Amino acid sequence: MELLSLEYFKIIDLMSQYDSHLMVIKGWSITVGMALIGYAFQQQKRSILLLCVVSSVCFAFVDAKFKEFQVSYYPRLEAIEKCKAFEFERVQNSTFNTKKNCSPLQINNSWFNNKEWYGVFLQFGKLNVLLPHLILALLALFLYMKPNYLRVNES
Repeated sequence: MELLSLEYFKIIDLMSQYDSHLMVIKGWSITVGMALIGYAFQQQKRSILLLCVVSSVCFAFVDAKFKEFQVSYYPRLEAIEKCKAFEFERVQNSTFNTKKNCSPLQINNSWFNNKEWYGVFLQFGKLNVLLPHLILALLALFLYMKPNYLRVNES
């Protein structure tokens, strides 16, 4: 059970690292998007605003992919928690396979078994993944549709 405890805390560390990566992705998305919007006004070309929309969608996809990687660790955490619960006899569940789920050193195996080909699309639809990217894309689309609003010429 000591190996399971070490594995549990290693997974927590891995998931925390993904949080920092996700914040970097969101920060770069905002930086690039706002720079493109500013450049569109400087050059007075509204077509640059479409590049901001494309950029936001691409950053959102990368964000969703990283979130998918992070979420793939959750089932292993749950399995370890159930193993620890069995150890302390808190849970009586006859359907839980202790031999399969309580084997230590299963991080990689569990991660690959819990990834689905469509997982990135499940994450892409979540608000916590889309929020900063969606705001930038909507702002750029609004400015593209209203070129006279800020005196941007057609191009």
